[in-house]
Amino acid sequence: MKKLLVIFLLTIIFGCQSNTSEKYYFLDEFDAMDMGYPYGTVIHKSKETGNFDTIIIHSDIEKYGENKSYIIALQKPNKELMLDRIESSLKALYKYNSENDSNIIYFPHTYTTLEMNRQLKKDLDSLIQVTQDTINSYKIEAKRILEKESFYQKIFKNQINYYMIDKKGDSVYGPMDRKEFLKLKSQKKIKLEFGEVPFWNW
Repeated sequence: MKKLLVIFLLTIIFGCQSNTSEKYYFLDEFDAMDMGYPYGTVIHKSKETGNFDTIIIHSDIEKYGENKSYIIALQKPNKELMLDRIESSLKALYKYNSENDSNIIYFPHTYTTLEMNRQLKKDLDSLIQVTQDTINSYKIEAKRILEKESFYQKIFKNQINYYMIDKKGDSVYGPMDRKEFLKLKSQKKIKLEFGEVPFWNW
């Protein structure tokens, strides 16, 4: 009886621990919208599917496959949605840092620091003074960020990108072109194909 009780308690303990670890989730456009994220299909990493702690692959994810060890994704980068996403971060930064610059804002390429907040606000203030158009200033600054940061340059270098996520190794490979993707897939002896998903995602 004592042995059974010990086994039961260990199962609960380890079960709870596994639930607190971060996992990778695929969200289609409709699920993402329902959860308050109107920027298309994504793969994100978090402790639960409804929290967008870290977005790993941005929209548009055209094809997706997953097994217990790997996730593969084909992305057709959506510049319009990415600009909208950057613009929303700029608006949040300007709104929530109106009196101080201490609030951390999440952009697709980074989390802001105090220094970044101040610089971005300064750039926006200058644009608003020049253009006399707050809405257009956000768009101009979003475009400047997208064109400047290497994170976005890598994504928009190709019309189609391939990604591979090693879930056990917690590693992300990509963006890659098709040739690089097939080579890596062969090296790792991965049989996974697009369209395959584990039964718990049905």
